[in-house]
Amino acid sequence: MIEKRRQDGNPYPPRTLYMLAVGILRHLRENGVHFNFLDENNSNFYDFRKALSARMAELTNQGVGTTTKQAEPVSRGLSQRHIVSKDIKHHLQNPALYDLYEGYLASIPPAAGDAFYRRPLANRGENGELRFSSQPIGVNKLSYIIKNMSTEAGISGFFTNHSGKRTCATALYQACSPEQEIMSRTGHRSVESVRKYKRPSSEMLKDV
Repeated sequence: MIEKRRQDGNPYPPRTLYMLAVGILRHLRENGVHFNFLDENNSNFYDFRKALSARMAELTNQGVGTTTKQAEPVSRGLSQRHIVSKDIKHHLQNPALYDLYEGYLASIPPAAGDAFYRRPLANRGENGELRFSSQPIGVNKLSYIIKNMSTEAGISGFFTNHSGKRTCATALYQACSPEQEIMSRTGHRSVESVRKYKRPSSEMLKDV
């Protein structure tokens, strides 16, 4: 198990090694061999489990298989909409977003609690304006709100609700805000965690 590698010679990720061991165990059971070499109480295979655990720890320390898929920040760039524009760069904040939220807050009725997102009503007002219920949007719908918005807008990429936090952190980095201030906004407890958001900054500037 320690010497097991891919066909190209590169090592398997730690989780893959463990799943290979599980696959061997399943094969043995299907063929009438009923013992569990992964059972901590089985002392006969203590050396095997110890060697497997040590190899998995070694691969983890080397960074093998530790790459995770992360949500992308919302760049507001035209390239995500596949729109070709003139080579003009600007960094002005769009006041339309403020006006949008200001109009939304003026439209929602008062309700108990601090729910921000309310259910839209099917019937519009007398002047055609949108109306909202006092009931908040459900948790399940909120969990996919960024993903659904990016899909309906035709924006390609991996966007989740976490993209909002990454966008906020990146914008604060562009504004040269202190790391402690960014941590207070994003909720991170360590500087190392919040520094992971530095990389998208240059990518966002390309898309503007």
